[in-house]
Amino acid sequence: MKRSVSSLLLAAIAVLVLYPQCAQAQVAASDQRESCRKFVQEFYDWYVSIESRKPPPHQPSAQEIVLGRRAEFLSPVLLAALKEDEAASAKNPDDIVGLDFDPYLNAQDIAGAYTAGQPVLQGNTYRVPIYQVRGKIQASKPLLFAELSLSGVHWQFVNFHYDVDGKPYDLLSMLKSLREEREKDPTVHK
Repeated sequence: MKRSVSSLLLAAIAVLVLYPQCAQAQVAASDQRESCRKFVQEFYDWYVSIESRKPPPHQPSAQEIVLGRRAEFLSPVLLAALKEDEAASAKNPDDIVGLDFDPYLNAQDIAGAYTAGQPVLQGNTYRVPIYQVRGKIQASKPLLFAELSLSGVHWQFVNFHYDVDGKPYDLLSMLKSLREEREKDPTVHK
């Protein structure tokens, strides 16, 4: 009996000591999810506002601004892969040797607005569903998923995930595949 009383006492002390830490961790995770969602929403609001203006030829597009002046939004791996793809496309203006769609919108043209859904933690990254909004109606199915990680105190996109006809694709894999195709093709200027 004495043993079970001391076990209960130890368990009660453990709960009193650990509960505040567990509750604090849950609040921190909730704050992190909201911070992630807010970052993604602010990015899409900014990006769509620039891209929808369709800048004149001498002005950089929103995609070019991301790669140049907003590079901190992208992980180093994703940034390098996108810059390589952009450089290959610039060297081959008459051929499609790189991405032929906007990787942030999963489209060739802007159509409406975009809303960031609730982030889901998967491993050490968050996946945020991106919904297209036409008029005031939000699509029921996400257009794509943005994958992010926290780098220090800043969020960075590490990949984008798409579903094409029920088949999953991701941006990093597509960029790798395009690079491999360019390396095999002797007509492509590298």
